[in-house]
Order: sequence, then C-alpha cells, then structure tokens
Amino acid sequence: MLSWTKEVCFNMYKLSKLIKHVETAEFMHKGNKLTVLSAPDITVDFEKFHEEPLLKLLVDLPNNLVCIQHNPIKTMLRFRHAGFKFIEKYPQHTKPKESFEFELPYIQDWQECRAVLPLHQYLKEETDNPEILVKNMISNIIGRDAPRFPYINDSLAVTMLKKCDPVLIDIPEPLFRMNIVNSYSLDGLKLIYKTVVSNLKKNKMDETELHSTGNGLAHDIFPGVFQKERDLFTLSFLKLLLEKYNITAVVSAPTYVAMTCFWEEEFNFSDFNKALERNDEDSDDNLLEKHAILDAIMNSKCWNEKFMMNRFCYIDKMANISEGKKNEMQETFLKYYKEYNSEMEAFAEQTVGE
Repeated sequence: MLSWTKEVCFNMYKLSKLIKHVETAEFMHKGNKLTVLSAPDITVDFEKFHEEPLLKLLVDLPNNLVCIQHNPIKTMLRFRHAGFKFIEKYPQHTKPKESFEFELPYIQDWQECRAVLPLHQYLKEETDNPEILVKNMISNIIGRDAPRFPYINDSLAVTMLKKCDPVLIDIPEPLFRMNIVNSYSLDGLKLIYKTVVSNLKKNKMDETELHSTGNGLAHDIFPGVFQKERDLFTLSFLKLLLEKYNITAVVSAPTYVAMTCFWEEEFNFSDFNKALERNDEDSDDNLLEKHAILDAIMNSKCWNEKFMMNRFCYIDKMANISEGKKNEMQETFLKYYKEYNSEMEAFAEQTVGE
C-alpha cells in the first residue's frame, strides 16, 4: 500500500501540473465501470465541436450516471430548502421541521447533490431561453467564483443543459472548511496565511503570472492541507455510487492523479462525509478567526450562501444561538476577515463573484 503522506501529496500535485489537456481513464468497482476525464488547470479549447470528449461520452454511454467534481453546497441548500417548505405546507405527512435545520454540511442523501432542473432553476421564472437558463444555473449551482479548473464548470453547464442531472461529487465547501479548522491550530493557520501572502508578494514583485490567487497558491504549497481531503472525499463518493451505477465523471487533474495512484485502496465514504469535532481548546472567537483566515486565503465567502439556515454551525450545529449573539459573532468575524483580507487584496488577483 502506498502511504498517502505529505511528500506523496506534494509529488502527486506536481504530476497534476503536467496535465495540459483532457485525459481519459477507466476504473472498475463492484462490477461497474467508471470512465473519468481530467480537468487541467488551464482553459481547454477544442477546434471541432465533436472532439469534445465529454460530449462524445454522453452519446456513447447515454445510460451512465454523470458525476462532476464541483462543490455541491448550492444544490444541497436548495434541496433542503424545498424540503423545508414542503414541511410547512404538509406538516402532517412529514418528519419534524427541526430535522431540516442546516446542522452540519455533510451529505445526508446523494440525491441532494444532483443538479436537476428544479434545483438549478429554483425559485426562478420558468423559461426556455438558453441565455436565461445559463444565468440561472450560474446563480443557483455553478457560482461566480473564478474556477481553478475551467473545464469542470464547462462540463457542469453542458451536462445541465443536456438534462443529464449530474451529481456534484466534490466535498461541500463548508464541510471542507470545518475540517481544516478542526484539524489545525490558530497558529498553524496563521502560518499558512503568512506563507501564502509572502509568496503572493514575491510573485507580484517578480511580475509572474503564476499563482495569482491565494486559493491556487495555498493548494500548490500545501496540497496535504487543501487537496488531500478533496481527493479522499471524491474517490470514496465515486466508489459508493459505483456500487449501483456505471459512471461518467469529470474531476480535477490533482484528483485524477490521486485516482491513478490509490484506486485499488478501500475507502469508506462515511469516513470522509462527516464533520470533525471542534477542538476543546478553541473558543468561539478562535473559530471565527480561523474561518475568517480561510475565507481570505481561499477568496471565497463560504458561509454566505443563500438558504443557509445556520451560518455558525461550526459553533452550534443546532442553531441555538440568539439573534443578539449572532450579530456579535458576525461583527467579530467581519473584523477578522477585513484584517486578513486587506493584506491578501494587496497582492492577489481578485476572483470573487457574488
């Protein structure tokens, strides 16, 4: 067995940087086949429409379940909100309203990660206009943050337009952030932050076009922190789905490399689809500062999603926090975020959308 060490993480990530076009691989599990495409960290152009490999697979393997390694939090929240509204309308036929509180952002049912038409057009005016459809998809599912792997977003849009109902198989971003925060001390995250800022500053002084965002640089320097859990979550999710389905998938180049190295290992999805317990030594203030650091590094406001009932589930998962306390915590969080983000903004290329 190849140990998934810090050094192995770094070497696999270096290998993924060599992938400059869409590669294809096949894997078997429980008698079912996975056909997977790699998404490089550059924009991929195809001279001829029919040369686009995903479109060809959708034609050749029309019955496959389609999976895209994209953050599923937007579909999850809309799925849960729809269930919450159904409970309000039909309380006598459903489970208690409290069960639909956001609680912890792990996946309760893989169907809530599926970008079906009712979700990517959720609470939008019905239309057949392709331009408006895509705009709604961006707002409800894809998001406006600049993608690290553009082919993933392209693939997600294509499969939604073709009504393939893709399953989004990346780790939900809030869960990812919680597990980093609960795995590293405040001093440890501050050190990561300082390292990223230092390298951004150096790159700007050298006038290099590489690593122009904190998020990209954090993954490059610390793949054991920012990439490994994504890989483990996605691999284990795919193996879970492969127990019942043949799959066509698009994953990031780093995850693609990890699959080629570790596919034969056993992965239990429940081991990765869970939130780690908060550290006893972490005060509420410490947790707010840690999450502010990650928002600044990753240039993404993770806890600002629409339909998120409990934005402080990393402090109290059942949302037992008074409105006054929430306002205090929000002010504390914003104070830390402005402090850390101001230095990031001085050196990083801006990519935040909404």
